[in-house]
Amino acid sequence: MANIEARVIGPGILLCTIRTDAYFMVGAHWKQQLTGHNATQWGRIYMDPDRKAKDRRRREALADWRGIYAGHKDINLDECPGAMFIWEKPTTAHVEPLCAVSNQEFGRDMYAALHEAVKTAMIKSGTWEGRPKGYMGWWEVRFAFVG
Repeated sequence: MANIEARVIGPGILLCTIRTDAYFMVGAHWKQQLTGHNATQWGRIYMDPDRKAKDRRRREALADWRGIYAGHKDINLDECPGAMFIWEKPTTAHVEPLCAVSNQEFGRDMYAALHEAVKTAMIKSGTWEGRPKGYMGWWEVRFAFVG
């Protein structure tokens, strides 16, 4: 298994499976926030293709952290759920300062897995042609964790 895999499990629904131990600190943060009782604070989670909405969510989530870790190249502020997602309940993303390298790798791998799953599904259904590079669209995303 790749460290993050995504696949269609129903109409408009993706399952994103994350190997928790492959992403130092970050995998555990996402598992903590998206399983058990913590998962209820988000409701359903969707990919949001609107760049301005993503930027707004990121600003809101990180507002209280501005400047605290400035100059610390080994630390990134990890938002969970990340800004590429929108969720049903009016809750701001949970933020933790975590390993920068792991956080950046996690973000790249998640984007790549979700994008590939969307592209594959849309090619199969004949709806991919003419989509812009990086197209994601609106999909519900459910999460599972292994490792």
